[in-house]
Amino acid sequence: MEKKIVMANGFCIAIIQSDELVIVDTQSALDLLATLDYYDNCQRIALYKETIIEDSFTLSTGIAGDILQKFSTYSKKLAIIGDFSMYSSKPLKSFMSECNRGPQIFFVANEEEAIKKLSVVCSQREPDAWIKVLRDPGNAESTVRRITDNGILVEIVPH
Repeated sequence: MEKKIVMANGFCIAIIQSDELVIVDTQSALDLLATLDYYDNCQRIALYKETIIEDSFTLSTGIAGDILQKFSTYSKKLAIIGDFSMYSSKPLKSFMSECNRGPQIFFVANEEEAIKKLSVVCSQREPDAWIKVLRDPGNAESTVRRITDNGILVEIVPH
C-alpha cells in the first residue's frame, strides 16, 4: 500500500494506492480509518478504485452501503478515484451522482479532483437550506429530504 499525505486548504488528505485490495469489508475500512486518523491525523481520504473490493460496486451486495456508512459515522470525507464508465448499473450511477452532490463522499476521475473536493470547507448553513421537497411543494403529503450537518441523509415521509 502506498500512502501519500497532502495538505490542502489546511486539511490533511491521505491518498491511498495499492496493487492489492485495501478495503474488502467493513472491518478493513474501519482499520484504515483508525490508522490514518491515529498515525497521520487525516480526516479526509482518497482511495483509488482498485483498492476497494469489486463487489462493493454492485449495490445489491450491501458492501458499499456498509463501508460508506462507516465514513459517515466517523465524520470522514472520502473520494474514490477511478474510471467508473464500465459500470452500466443505473442504481449505481444514480448513487454515485447523489454522493457527488453531497458534502462527504465523492466519485472522481483523478487525484486533482479528489484533492479539490476533499479540501472544501463545509459552511454552516441555515437548516432550511438543507431541506428539499421532492414532490409538489404545495402538497402537505410531500416527502422531504434533509442532509444533517454530519452529512447523513434523512427522509421524512408523512404518514
